[in-house]
Amino acid sequence: MNSLNEQIVSLLKELEFDDEEIKVYLFILRKKEFAERDIMELNILENKTLAIIEKFKEKGLIIEGVNKKYKCLHPRMGITNVYKILEEKILRSLKEKRKKAELLVRFLTPLYEK
Repeated sequence: MNSLNEQIVSLLKELEFDDEEIKVYLFILRKKEFAERDIMELNILENKTLAIIEKFKEKGLIIEGVNKKYKCLHPRMGITNVYKILEEKILRSLKEKRKKAELLVRFLTPLYEK
């Protein structure tokens, strides 16, 4: 694998893509329009293929076209969608941690102030 491919894989992993999702994403990015059966060329099981397609739709990487085909969005739009979803997930997690920290402070303050 060349240096550019290694960088692409590394960056996609940082955006929470697994190895099979990376393989599929790079494949559909080149193809632009594809059907489920096209992905099976990559030797990925049908149930995994369907799960990846569903995940990519949820993340805004692909849209459904006509005749059971899908279209891969331009990376500028698709990766931005992935980032926004990841950012929202991280912010929700941080807010939950902040609530727990505030609750912990409330529990610990009386111990300190005795």
